[in-house]
Amino acid sequence: MSFSEFETSLQNGQPIRLYQFQRGPIRWGYTSADRNITHVGIVFRTIEGGITDDGIRQTGDAQADTLTLTLPASTDVAQMYRVVAPGQTVQVTIFDLHYGDNGYLVVWIGNVAGVKFTDQITAKVQCQTLETTLERTGLRKTWMRGCSNTLYDNACRAPRNNFKTEGVITHMDGISIGFAAASGQPNGY
Repeated sequence: MSFSEFETSLQNGQPIRLYQFQRGPIRWGYTSADRNITHVGIVFRTIEGGITDDGIRQTGDAQADTLTLTLPASTDVAQMYRVVAPGQTVQVTIFDLHYGDNGYLVVWIGNVAGVKFTDQITAKVQCQTLETTLERTGLRKTWMRGCSNTLYDNACRAPRNNFKTEGVITHMDGISIGFAAASGQPNGY
């Protein structure tokens, strides 16, 4: 069955929601399922006390679209905010899928805006959509030691052909694109 068939089925659908948090190269995965789920090379752990959200909304209003995740205060993600928020952005990606199906949807992408500890055992993680961060006023272009131009645009002087590989795409998902010609390249190419 395809993802959409599972989604519309009255009895065959077994929905799972996966929550991926990423801070730089470090990733944490949690799931609403009753067992650990391996997805896109990450083990999404089921956690005592569970993880829930207050529903994904897409109204266009930044305040109304804030997503609140409820999870145990003992999780690594919540503990990062126990004393002071980390200096690096923590990204959140939410996947929906079904048991027994390889198909999935990326249903929400954003950043952690803050964490409130309601008591000793529960944390509420407020998340903002990527759209919200783009709507903020202020400087958009950040200056750094590296180049601030978009890769290969008119202002970029990197030679595009030196980094080009041609091939037939073998797989695509919400995170990566694969093709046989890239197998001879180093990781991250």
